[in-house]
Amino acid sequence: MTHPTSGKRRIGARVSLRELDSVPDEFRGLAGTITQNFGPQDPAAHEVGVDGGGSQLFWHYELRTRPPMGRQVSADRALFTEEPN
Repeated sequence: MTHPTSGKRRIGARVSLRELDSVPDEFRGLAGTITQNFGPQDPAAHEVGVDGGGSQLFWHYELRTRPPMGRQVSADRALFTEEPN
């Protein structure tokens, strides 16, 4: 499966953990920041420092991009930008 935008996530990018079976229950839906990238751009794994403490390695498809902190999001736009599946 190809995810053309997976390589665009950079260290410091804000992400949210998807509600997938592959994501541990305690991390589902939480937000965090990418602290390190591993592997080629596709597929890529990312270490995410989760808000509130802790970090874990996640595959690119387990994450969704969040708007930068402090950025206003209008009511008619989704809070998260979905990556193609």
